[in-house]
Amino acid sequence: MLIFKILIVFACIISVSAIIPAIIFGLIETATFVGESAYQIVRKSVGASGNQKYVRIQNTMGKNVVATVRCASGDDKIDEQHLKDGEAFAWKFTPNAWGSTLFYCDLETNNGKSARWDAYTDDKRGDKNWFLKRGDKNWFLRGDGIYLGNADGSDLKKEKDL
Repeated sequence: MLIFKILIVFACIISVSAIIPAIIFGLIETATFVGESAYQIVRKSVGASGNQKYVRIQNTMGKNVVATVRCASGDDKIDEQHLKDGEAFAWKFTPNAWGSTLFYCDLETNNGKSARWDAYTDDKRGDKNWFLKRGDKNWFLRGDGIYLGNADGSDLKKEKDL
């Protein structure tokens, strides 16, 4: 009789241990789908996964301002983009193992503004805040400067004057 009770308890434990992860996983999947952030949507749209990073640049300089953007690294050249107001483009990549990945971009507008900035860097040399700069990048081109912020356009911080 004691063995029978032990087997029933053991069977219950196995069943519960199999059901609980299934329930939790299902809830996580549902929550992820329902509450997806702009960050997650952008990562999916460029196909970035795992250790891959993305850089996204959006023109928010105003009506009739076209931004021509050229970006490159030591190893890669991104196709030149001509962005009208509200348009954006993005690319994904895997940072190198040495922690020295750098993508820079050149901007020229049809209203005479231009700039060059580091769109992505994970170089640690001489930068005490290097770790904060290693994540995905969402750049917003505005009339007075180039801003870095969240994918949804919130928490913008001016990084470069125009």
